[in-house]
Amino acid sequence: QSTWGETSRTPMRFALLRCCELPSPLKETHGRLFELFRKQLNFTGVELEEFEVFTETSTIPTEQNLMQFDAVVISGSPACALDADPWVTRLRQLIPRMVNLNIALVGICFGHQLIAEALGGKVTRLHPSGYQVGVKQYTLQDSHPITSLLRSSPKFCSSSQISIRLCASHFDQVTELPEDGEVLATNEKCAISAYTIGGNVICFQPHPEFTEGVVRDLAIRRKATISEEVFQTALKSCEVEDSCDGSLVFSWIVDFVSAH
Repeated sequence: QSTWGETSRTPMRFALLRCCELPSPLKETHGRLFELFRKQLNFTGVELEEFEVFTETSTIPTEQNLMQFDAVVISGSPACALDADPWVTRLRQLIPRMVNLNIALVGICFGHQLIAEALGGKVTRLHPSGYQVGVKQYTLQDSHPITSLLRSSPKFCSSSQISIRLCASHFDQVTELPEDGEVLATNEKCAISAYTIGGNVICFQPHPEFTEGVVRDLAIRRKATISEEVFQTALKSCEVEDSCDGSLVFSWIVDFVSAH
């Protein structure tokens, strides 16, 4: 059995339900969204296959198709989990069916929100905390079982509190969890920053696949629509390259799925 926080040695296959693509200037600089996920997952040995699900012509895989994978990842998106767009509705309806079949689910940003909403939780559109962008610090909850497991990792064994740094870019937030949901991580502006449901759902509001450069360029792209304070804070948070814990979080995700 692998130690939590260390790389799993068991090859697995994940399906990425890609709910957006990076804007063209960012894609040219940083690569496609799929490539950001694949780069972070490469060192874990996970094979990643993508399914584009957000266009009018997209075919969303059935739960039977997805059973061949060890886990299904639902990505971020500019869409809102409360939207009535046909593809959002189809994906929302698919989530409980996957859970009923005990398919492991991983939600990132929009995926984190859509999974919560589809399973009976609550998402607040344009949360009063405002646009969260930049590199943020998140604290793992001592009461969560994963936090106890992580204390066996050399990175954290001497730490009284486990904190991680991840890139964020979101307006909406999960404000109530579904039944049996447990908060895994929180921060001062986002109370439900990560959560699990049972042993087969794990979700993160921030983006472990993003680098500082990606989130910096997202902030620059949205400069005209956000306050100067939010913009400058975001830029300052991105000054140190390779300061985020995305690879570490993906190793936790792989461990979580391995135990599923």
